Amino acid sequence: MSSKEWTEKVEDIRKKMKMVDADAYVITALDDIAWLLNVRGRDIPFVPVVRAYVILTNDMILLYAPPGKFNSTHVMRMHLRSERCYGRLCVRVHDYSNIWDDLKTLSQAWKKVLLPAPYSYTMGASHAIYNAVPMEKRMPMPSLVMRTKAQKNQVEREGMRKAHVRDAVALCDFFAYLESQVSSGSLNETFVAEAVDRFRRQQELIRGASFETIAAFGPNGALPHYSPPRRRGTLSAPGVHREGPPLLYEGLKIDNSSTLVIDSGGQYYDGTTDVSRTFHFGIPTAKQKEAYTRVLSGLLNLASLVFPAGKTEVADVDVLARAPLWAAGLDYRHGSGHGVGAFLSVHEGGSLILRNHPSFLSKRTAYTYYVNL
Repeated sequence: MSSKEWTEKVEDIRKKMKMVDADAYVITALDDIAWLLNVRGRDIPFVPVVRAYVILTNDMILLYAPPGKFNSTHVMRMHLRSERCYGRLCVRVHDYSNIWDDLKTLSQAWKKVLLPAPYSYTMGASHAIYNAVPMEKRMPMPSLVMRTKAQKNQVEREGMRKAHVRDAVALCDFFAYLESQVSSGSLNETFVAEAVDRFRRQQELIRGASFETIAAFGPNGALPHYSPPRRRGTLSAPGVHREGPPLLYEGLKIDNSSTLVIDSGGQYYDGTTDVSRTFHFGIPTAKQKEAYTRVLSGLLNLASLVFPAGKTEVADVDVLARAPLWAAGLDYRHGSGHGVGAFLSVHEGGSLILRNHPSFLSKRTAYTYYVNL
C-alpha cells in the first residue's frame, strides 16, 4: 500500500544525508521508522508502530528492537533482508538495548552524526541518544524522514481518499443514529464516544481508532483534547488493552440545550482519518451561530487558497483561518491544521499550520469556547 519499496526510501534518505555531509543518521521517531521500513505494529496506543531505533549509514542499516519483533518470522526476515544478507540494503537486527553501547562505539569512526531535533509534533532524539555521541560530532536538525514522509505519493493519497470514503459511511450512519436517540434522554458523552467507535469498526480494512474519541458536550467542548470516561474493554485501537470494572461516571448528559463536539478518527490499512464535527440538536444561541459561521468562513478561506509553492509563510496562511474570528475579537489557542499519516500517526510532523512555525500546509481549523449552562 506504500507503492515504494523500503530499499528505495533508504537510498533517498542516504542521498539527503550526503547533501548535509552526515556520516550516520540516528532515527528515533517510531513513525519515521515504520514509514522508512514499510512495517507497522501495535506497541503504542492508537499508532501502528513498533518500538525501535535505526542507525543508517551509507554502508549499513542497523535496527534495534525488542527480541522477536522483527526476526521471529521468515516473512519479516525476507522483507527486511535480514537473513544471510550483508550488503548495504540489508537490515541487521539487534536487541533494543544494544543501541547505547553500539552508538558510543560506532560514532568514534564518524565525523558527523545527524540527530533529530525537535520540530512540529516530533520531539527529536532523547538526551540519552545525544549523550551517546561526542558533542563535536552531533548534527542536530529536523528529521530527514519526517520531511519526506509528509509528501504523500499517489498510492498513499488514493489510499487516504478511500479510507475517508469508508470513514464517511460509518460517520453518516452514526450521525443518523445519534439524531434519532437524542430525544430519548439516555445519551451521555461516554455512550457517544463508544458508539462512534462501534460504527467505525463495521468498515472494511479498519484497524481501530486513531486517537481516543472526543465527545464533548457544552463547556467540555472548550477543552482541547477532552475525552470522556470510557468503559473498560470498549476502546479498540492498535496497542490499547483495557480491562476493569464498569465506570460510575459516564460524562455529561447530552440534550438539545448546547453544542456537542465530536472529534474522532480511524486507523485503516490504507489511511488514517481525523474528523471533527459540531452538533446542536435544539435551537442554538446567536453567539453559537456566529462562532460556528466565523469558523466555517475561515475554513473556506483556507481550503480555497491558491498560493505560490515554496514562497508562502505558514503565518500568512494561518491568518486566513483566524481572520473572521479576529474581526469579532475571537480566537483559538491551537493550530489551524496539521499533517496526518498514511496508516500512521494522526498528528504527523512536517505539516502544521500555526503562526510563527515553519511548516508545510494542511487544511483544517476548529474553534471551541465556553458555554454558560
